[in-house]
Amino acid sequence: MENRIDTITKSATKLFIHKSYSKTQMKDIAKDIGLSTGMLYVYFSGKSDILFFIIKSVIYDGFSEGEFEYPIRIEHYEKVERDTINIIGDEAEHLFARIRGNENINLGELLLSLYDFISKYGTIFLLLEKNDEDLPKLFKYYNSYRNKLYNVIEDTISKQMQKGIFRELPYPKQATKLIVENISWWGMHSMHSVWDEESDSSNDQTKEACLDFILHAYLV
Repeated sequence: MENRIDTITKSATKLFIHKSYSKTQMKDIAKDIGLSTGMLYVYFSGKSDILFFIIKSVIYDGFSEGEFEYPIRIEHYEKVERDTINIIGDEAEHLFARIRGNENINLGELLLSLYDFISKYGTIFLLLEKNDEDLPKLFKYYNSYRNKLYNVIEDTISKQMQKGIFRELPYPKQATKLIVENISWWGMHSMHSVWDEESDSSNDQTKEACLDFILHAYLV
């Protein structure tokens, strides 16, 4: 059975993404999970504490399984933001370097690495896409990362087109965006889709279907 903290954070994540952080109140989260607003404050000091708890749960392995004093209060928001940028940034740069350093990289391997990275941090990425004004520092980094990702993937596709591995495309830039957005949808959006809450598809099944579609569409 889910513990109460998991239930609260899952509900808050859904509301912060689909309704926005600024338009979600503590009473909305409480209503969504069948708690009184007062009882919700027993677990978390406020809405911002829930938001940064969610972020810390993504970037720190095992954080959400720890023991907490209630109500939970997340201290030092700026440190959490710095850690988020550093942790995701280091992993992103490692991925980019591996792609840049191997002109003959297998397309399936490239897409698999990209899918795993996007799905791992997908909750944070979606929160930033939907709440850029509430998390401006993190959103600025995220926007920079996305632009760099497009450039790295487009460059790799162009080189593989020249080698005859990737089929010739009239518009590589648009194809790059289509590939990245497809992986982003299946890697992060589908996890939080209000239309797919009852789906019994595993992440592995979703990943396999997504990559199979892209590979068959673009490989020679």
